[in-house]
Formats: sequence, structure tokens, C-alpha cells
Amino acid sequence: MRTPVLIGVSVVVVGAAAGQALPEHRPFEGDWMLRTWSAFASIADLPRSGPTAPVPRGAIGHPAATEGLWWSSGNPGALPFALTNAITVFEAGRTAVNGPYRFAMEPDDMSQFGVRATSWQPLGRSGGAVGAIVMDRTAAGVRPYAATLVPASTDPFIVTDTTTPEAARLRVRLEGAMGWRLGPIGFGASIGLENDDHRSHNSGFQQVGRTAIPAGRVGVTYRAGRALHVGVHARWIREAQTLLMGPRPDEGMIFQLAGYAEPDTLVLAGGFGYFQRAERYARAHGVSATGTILGTTWTTLLERTRRNNRYFYQVIFDPPSDRWIADGWTMSGTVARPLGRRFSVSFEAWRATVRGDATVADLEGALFRANENALKLGATVRYAPAESRLSVEAGYSLWRTRRARYDFLSEVGMDLVTWAPGGWLAGGYRWGRSQVQASASMASYSSVGSIPDAAQMGPVYQRVLAPEMAVAASRSRPLHTMLSYGHTLSNGTLLSVEGTLRTVSAGTDGAGGFTPTGQRTAWSIATRVTVTR
Repeated sequence: MRTPVLIGVSVVVVGAAAGQALPEHRPFEGDWMLRTWSAFASIADLPRSGPTAPVPRGAIGHPAATEGLWWSSGNPGALPFALTNAITVFEAGRTAVNGPYRFAMEPDDMSQFGVRATSWQPLGRSGGAVGAIVMDRTAAGVRPYAATLVPASTDPFIVTDTTTPEAARLRVRLEGAMGWRLGPIGFGASIGLENDDHRSHNSGFQQVGRTAIPAGRVGVTYRAGRALHVGVHARWIREAQTLLMGPRPDEGMIFQLAGYAEPDTLVLAGGFGYFQRAERYARAHGVSATGTILGTTWTTLLERTRRNNRYFYQVIFDPPSDRWIADGWTMSGTVARPLGRRFSVSFEAWRATVRGDATVADLEGALFRANENALKLGATVRYAPAESRLSVEAGYSLWRTRRARYDFLSEVGMDLVTWAPGGWLAGGYRWGRSQVQASASMASYSSVGSIPDAAQMGPVYQRVLAPEMAVAASRSRPLHTMLSYGHTLSNGTLLSVEGTLRTVSAGTDGAGGFTPTGQRTAWSIATRVTVTR
């Protein structure tokens, strides 16, 4: 039997940091093939991001997204029941983001090049394995006030400084999963390791950081025919990060934010440097189920999440530390059903909650508290008959978040509810050996609630946090468009080209005088080779 080889060029949209006017989408991480089973999926954290439009799943050269315990919850015990053929994907992508509509801790511009290899492989009749490797390098332009890699997580501890260096980041991620089944019982495990090195350059004030993140999952499932498949799983992520900052030869000031109050200022001059070590540990356990009833396929997931982050500032054994302790829940469900031979419809719901308290080493009691939740609802209708050259997909999604955050020291807080209803239309057409795909989507972002009055806050808050608050309180309409073309060669090779563009512009009703202006634009381009057996 001849093995078809698929080669494609695609675009994936990439942002610069996990709290920004355009959310973070490193190369390939928005792809469902990696996201659904990754050991690095977020636990007890809801990073803040700005307005974004929904993106349809699927691309030329990728298998169609599907449902089930493995695809929906990443339970490795369901892996041997899910894989029916072997697929290997090789990709390389380049991205760029620029524009003035950004948070204060985003770079002015960013470019990134990344490569990825992913392989799915059945092991005989009773096993399955999947593995992935991702490597990328990010070059960021002027990045004011941002020494912390993820400055917009639920955790309020942020390190900022007065310098505006350019920065570079190199990341390598390895992960894999394996599962076996004994009759109706499946069991499996997945493990991953990520390392990155980030440092400033072209600057007289040096910043050097290193991060190591091991992560893993274990799971057991039981399959009672096609009618029901249930499972239990547990997963964990442990992160160790060090940050060194110092004058080489320029002086600088460092601020350790722990909420909205004005922080103490650390002046670095001469031979004096700054050290921080972060240890972040998160774990989760849950149950999931999937089945088919009356021609309708459904899946559901319930997960309990916990997080314990510690921050040290001295190189001694067990020094005093600042802490962030949080817990929450994650719930999701999908329903999919064919409507005759030509149409199908699916619905999805996802909800996550996080509640946490921050404490510092030299004070008793909680210094800062966050109570946040996010909800996503979606519906998709597809027209894709097997004998037709034409396929069409239309969808609707609704994102809702509520962020209630209070600083007990400064006695101010925010309670903001954001809404982002959106929709998309995508279509594809095949003729001969060629095919084309196109999609367009838009969302309408708005908010209600309250944020601190930036004019009454201190200068560090105004420079670092006020622009983010202003974006969250503004109205805007983010857009996303995609166009791709593919051609199948005589040897079964599919060559495709795909372009994607995402934009978001400054809105209205923001915090007067602190709202960023202009537009933020993101684009990326990648090459893809897919081998299917």
C-alpha cells in the first residue's frame, strides 16, 4: 500500500506574552492536535488577555478534530481506544506581532520562529503512543517594565523594572504519552519537559532567566461498548524559574508588585544585583465520560485543580517566601450529532474557576485575593457530504469572564465582567488535485463593572497596570481571516499555502488617559509535512 505524504504551508497567529492585547498563541499551541492531550495544559490559572476573535478548528494537511476521552480530556488511558492509523506531522513556522495597542508589559514588536514534530502511532492491537517536540526562538523589541515571563496570570506577584531592553527567548518542549488496554480497561501515562532561556540584549541593564517545567498525567478508563466510556485521571505541573538582574553598567530600579499597592523600590547600581527564584506547583484530578445515545455523541469532564506558588529572594536553604495558593474547578461538555448525510451539528461548553490568596513573608494574613471564572459556549454547523467537493462550516461562540480582585493593603480592587460573543464562517472546495479553504471571524468585546481609578493610584500602577485595565474596560471588535490553497502531486504529496491575519483596534469606554491607542496586528506562516499510514 502506498503511503500518502502531505506537505503544507500554514499560518498560526502568535502573540508576545500571556497577558496582552492579542493573547498568546505560540506556534502550533492553538492546534487541537497538541492542545487536547498536552501535559502542560493550564491548572488553576486564568491568564488575562485582550479581545480576540474565534478561530475555526482544522487546516489543510491536518486530520479532522474529533471527540472522545483522549481527544477531549487527554486521559492517556483512552489512547489505545482512539488511534486507528499512524500520523506524523513536521512543521516550521514564523510569526510577527506589532502595533501600539498593547499592554505596558508587552514588547513593541515580536518575531518568532518555531519547529514542531508530532507523531501518533498504534502499537499492535492493544496499545498506542504519541509524542511531540517543539522548539522556538522569540526575539522581542523594546519591552518596558516586564521582567516576568507571564505578567498577567491570576497570581499577582510580578517583577518589573524601569529599563526597556530588547529580549530573546529560546524554548524546547518534549512530551509523549503511551497507553495500553486489557479488554475493556485502558491505562496510560504521559510526561513532558520544557526548558527555556530568556535574556535581554543590547542593554546596559542585564536580565537573565531560566525555566524548567516537568509535567505529567496518569489515567485509567473503562469502556462498556460504544454506549459508554468512563475514566479517571490525575495530572501535575512543576515549574522552577530563576531570574537574575543587574547593572552592566547602567543603573535601574526594580519593583516587586503583589497587587495594586505601590511597591518598594530596589535600586540596582554598582555591583548590587537582584535574584528571584519561583517554584510553582499545580495538580489536578478528575473524572470524564463519553458515549453515544440515539446517534448523538457526548463527552463530559469534571476536574478539581490546586496551585501553590512560592517566591524566594535569598540564596539560602528554605528562606522566607511569598506565596500564592489557589484552587478551582474545570468543567466541560460537548454534544455532536449528524443531521442526515450532509450536515452535522455540535455544541460545547467549558467553565473554569480559580480562587486564591497571596501572602508575603513579612506580613500576616492575605495581602491580595482573586476570585475569577471563565465560561465558553459554542455551536457549530457543518456541511460536508462525502461525495461533495464543497464543505462549509458556520459557528458561534461566547466568552464570558468575571475577575474580582482585591488588594487589602491599598483597599482597592476590581470586579469586571467581560463579554465576547463572536462567529465565524469557513468554507472549502476541492477540484481535481487542488483544494482551497477560507474563513473569517469577528467578535464584539465589551465589559461591565468597576476597575481602580488610575488617577488616584501611584505612578507604578499607572505605568504598568493601568493600560491593561483600560483594555479590559474598553470596547473593541477583533477580526481574524484565513486563506489557504493546496495541490496534491502525483505521488500523493499535498502542497498547501495558508495565510492568517488577526487584528484588534483601540476601542472606547476605557479608563480615560490610560487606554492604549492604535491597532495590534499578528500574522505567521509555517510549513507542514504530514505522513499518514
